[in-house]
Amino acid sequence: MAPHKARSLARFEDHLGSVEVYELNGYRSLCFTDQPELTQGSMSLTTELGFRAEYLKQHLTAALAAEGPERVLCLGLGIGALPRLLRAIWPRIEIDAVERQPAVFAAANQYFGLRLDAHFRVHFACAETFIQRADQRHQYDLVFVDCYNGRGIAPRCANIDFYRQVSACLRKGGFLVTNVIKNRYGGREALQSSLSILDSPWALPALERSNFTVFGHPFAKVPLANLARQIRRIDQSRILPFKLSQELERIVPARTLFAGRRQSQRRGL
Repeated sequence: MAPHKARSLARFEDHLGSVEVYELNGYRSLCFTDQPELTQGSMSLTTELGFRAEYLKQHLTAALAAEGPERVLCLGLGIGALPRLLRAIWPRIEIDAVERQPAVFAAANQYFGLRLDAHFRVHFACAETFIQRADQRHQYDLVFVDCYNGRGIAPRCANIDFYRQVSACLRKGGFLVTNVIKNRYGGREALQSSLSILDSPWALPALERSNFTVFGHPFAKVPLANLARQIRRIDQSRILPFKLSQELERIVPARTLFAGRRQSQRRGL
């Protein structure tokens, strides 16, 4: 059920459950019907690419550290905001998105402007099954992990074995980007797994939400020297309806950030 005072537009069902599309306060949003308080994505009704989700800015900032990525894997689709934003920055990029629920794709396609083409494919599968396929080895310059449902992350998509399989999908020089929500089921395990698998990972904490974007490479530190220049180029081009420069200022070494938080918790701060 959509939130109170929202205008419900449609409901989509499949064998895994149902999702609902609604409009409220100038945005069109998607939620699981059994978890209406957890919005899966929101899109402005007036601004092109005006998606309301802080973590999207964080993910795009992480992606711009890559040197001209050619192929991307998105584990988790939502309303398709991230693929559309990536295509705005790199129009010729190839994107594979993996989504477990056909109802989510149907809603994104019919109400959020998500369109497939020869360079953008959606695979209906469980993320852990898809990444184990032999044809996925060493295929991607960027892999985004965002496997949340209405409850959180299933353990099979948060443990260290899953992240080892994900890292095997990366090309040489490619890197991994994870959306971490520590207070959601499976979030802390996903965080620990990503920190364990990456060499010198970076973290970008949200200002308003509990999300963290953790990114890095399994075998080498991701250099940030090119990132400021890339962000400046994107901001000046006005390709996106928001700026990314403020995100750059908040990037910190992930292990330092989370070690500091654990120490504060132990001291009762």
